[in-house]
Amino acid sequence: MTLQAALPRELYVDPEAFARERERVLLREWSCVGRVSDLGLDGTERVAVVEVLDESVLVTSDADGALHASYNVCRHRGSQLFPTEPGAGPQLCGAKSIRCPYHSWTYALDGSLLRAPHTEDGDVEASEFGLHRVAVEAWGGFVFVHLTPSVASPLSALVERADRTLAHYDLGSLVTGLTLTYDVAANWKVVAENYNECYHCGPVHPELSRLVPSFAGGGQGLDWDAGIPHREGAWTFTMTGTTDRAPLPGLDEDEKVRHKGELVYPNLMVSCSADHVAAFTLRPVEVDRTVIECRLLFHPSELAKSTFDPADAGDFWDMVNRQDWAICESVQRGMSSRAYTHGWFAPEQRPRGAQLVHQQLEPQLGGLVLDDEQQLVVLRRVAERALRREQDVELQVVAVGHLAAEVALDALLQRALARDVGHAPDPSAAPLPPVEPVETTDPGSLRRSSLSKPLTPARSVGRACRDR
Repeated sequence: MTLQAALPRELYVDPEAFARERERVLLREWSCVGRVSDLGLDGTERVAVVEVLDESVLVTSDADGALHASYNVCRHRGSQLFPTEPGAGPQLCGAKSIRCPYHSWTYALDGSLLRAPHTEDGDVEASEFGLHRVAVEAWGGFVFVHLTPSVASPLSALVERADRTLAHYDLGSLVTGLTLTYDVAANWKVVAENYNECYHCGPVHPELSRLVPSFAGGGQGLDWDAGIPHREGAWTFTMTGTTDRAPLPGLDEDEKVRHKGELVYPNLMVSCSADHVAAFTLRPVEVDRTVIECRLLFHPSELAKSTFDPADAGDFWDMVNRQDWAICESVQRGMSSRAYTHGWFAPEQRPRGAQLVHQQLEPQLGGLVLDDEQQLVVLRRVAERALRREQDVELQVVAVGHLAAEVALDALLQRALARDVGHAPDPSAAPLPPVEPVETTDPGSLRRSSLSKPLTPARSVGRACRDR
């Protein structure tokens, strides 16, 4: 078996690396903050106060139902417009405007300044004192925000694959029937990588593997576009593999008996069964702590029934989730050891698997905490992927901090450009240091472990902010 090096230890365990990753990567990406309806934003003149990467954010729905978002910070003296303690759940309320509790500066729901008391004769230009904007878009009934809107790409580009593969599930029409919340002692990347591969499914998820036998085979040859079939007679993710709920309308014949899943990078994971969808949102809190909300979404006609009970799906998902979080916490503890330097990807984890997280991260991580040798490993993988592409090459590496890495990147770009234009590379360019694969015959097996602390699933309930 040929293995390939993964990201270095520091990116999972070092608080300083996490702080830089937050600033350089996560704050420059779209983040899912929940469901439109759960946040009350399916109505007009509504406000939801949410926490995103330690920042308090206001998401509003104006009189026309259009979404807006801004930082929860008054432009006058910096008071929070809605006082919110760190780690608090969402605040939800109706409002026609937003008034600062400190000096009564008042803003429209689109963030523009309406009134600044006692400044009528001053030089306060309302157009210059709107709230600090946050980009916001909705997709599939989910709300996404981008805290650095000046660099935000259209959300449509991020969800393009999920839009195609999950089109028949009509995610925007589904409603939340149950929310399970977990506080997991693991880095968010450990969780996302674990979700996005099934190499671990056999040893970690015996019940799931009995329901979907191909999961037990290490994850090779799975056709996620078509969906993964259940065992004979089973068609959904419950303990029995069946339910009295009807399949979601609009599914094709394969989707009625198969399972689909997508990662919307970086923090939304969607798993689709025939009668419900499990949507996971990850909230990175610390380098070794991630809060995870698992929402089970159902067709509204099912929730309208007096007999509606999501427990069959909820019990199954809670079991699978606890198994995942336990092994993720075990991985986090192992990564914290001084003996660990970096992990390895097996063939079963490529190309759709855990490496997808790294394919998104690598172009942004150069120079975060990596020494020369580690940066060259990252740059080599980025460039090798680019060299395999048939379209034009575009490589972006943020803040490459070492001369050796810059020289190596220059050499790689010359090779890539030479490939595209049909010319030989400059013979004087610095050669790329080789990164040899490691051969192993037995990578070992995973064991399930108990959680470092008990997890109590609970329904998420937003706190009511004061009406305005």
